[in-house]
Amino acid sequence: MSTESIAPSGARSVERNGLVSGLEQVPSTVLAVAGARVYHTKLNAKDTQWNYSQWKGTLSFGRDIDTPISRTNSASDTEKYWFRLADDETGRTVWMFKFPEQFEYLVDRPFFHVFQGRTRRYGFLFNDDDEASMFGNEVINRIYNGSQ
Repeated sequence: MSTESIAPSGARSVERNGLVSGLEQVPSTVLAVAGARVYHTKLNAKDTQWNYSQWKGTLSFGRDIDTPISRTNSASDTEKYWFRLADDETGRTVWMFKFPEQFEYLVDRPFFHVFQGRTRRYGFLFNDDDEASMFGNEVINRIYNGSQ
């Protein structure tokens, strides 16, 4: 099955042959990309100490595309979104996160964005403030304003 890939303006091109690694089974589109590192911390910790995961590269924010088959399953609109981190040297996916139904994204600092997973909180430390701003705006517009 072929995959549609849309490169956002001003963003780096990371997709190869129009495929999003690890998502070949589901047609998807990339909505935003930026250079970043992934950090994590414990859930509900009073003293938040962020730990670097050793994962860095090109971060993509994307969405699974509706198809006749995907429309029949019960995934909410939010659950169709995902983050993917690709290693810049190999192009391989090193980390992926599918949004849960209840998902919140917070721009903690212009260069550091935070969200909660099932077992921990995650943070993205962006390499460039302008890329971080474009990335964060796209995520927020999609999940809070219902942009399709």
